Amino acid sequence: MDAAGDDTTQYRVLVVDDDEEVAATISLYLEDGTNLETVIETSADDALDRLEDADIHCVISDYQMPRATGIDLLEDIREDYPALPFLLFTARGSELVASKAISAGATDYLPKGSPEKYDLLANRTQNAIEQAAARADLERAKARFDALVKNTEYTVVTIDETSRIEYVNDAVEDLLGYAPGDLDGEPLDTIIPERLAGTHEQAVEDYLETGEKHVDWDGTEFPAVHADGTELTVEIAFDEYETRSAGRLFTGVMRRADD
Repeated sequence: MDAAGDDTTQYRVLVVDDDEEVAATISLYLEDGTNLETVIETSADDALDRLEDADIHCVISDYQMPRATGIDLLEDIREDYPALPFLLFTARGSELVASKAISAGATDYLPKGSPEKYDLLANRTQNAIEQAAARADLERAKARFDALVKNTEYTVVTIDETSRIEYVNDAVEDLLGYAPGDLDGEPLDTIIPERLAGTHEQAVEDYLETGEKHVDWDGTEFPAVHADGTELTVEIAFDEYETRSAGRLFTGVMRRADD
């Protein structure tokens, strides 16, 4: 199931409720002024069949239905579609039902009620689909990125807008003495000299605000800090890309300057 797309993508939502009138009302609110289209099923079994036959980006289900509850349906769905957004929308609201839903992997839980609840459901559905699409985009990008850099001899480091390390490949161990997992989530200051930390932070801030680059992104030399505390000079080239979930990311590809 491909949940990726852009603002013009039409997303299909499966509405599951044994009360056809309620299901039709949900569909009306979901489709009003959005890029959502809906299909309706009135039982859990029919919903599972629909999932096999159609490209569904989100499921909205009632809780109390004949032969199977919405949570039963959710548990069946999670076996084959672990990342598919699933919202439980039910008149039989209770903390126990909500707890069971979240424990079973529901994306969200909303009690039925006033018309405002239907508006809220539409908003939550749109958000759930967009977040799932963003995660899928990021996972695909990361898989492509991993395939490109896993076996390269160069050290690859990716940071976010706050200079937090988001990714580093295995080659960092040969260059800087760190196991890759040791740097995940750490500030970039970990591998640059303390005397340059402020300069780096200012350069990133200036670039984010104005687009001005303080160094040559095609290749420049910088001092780096080895895990043992010694300094070495590395040659590094930079690039930037943007994701819907993580914002702007910056990747540096580096090697020892004397190689």
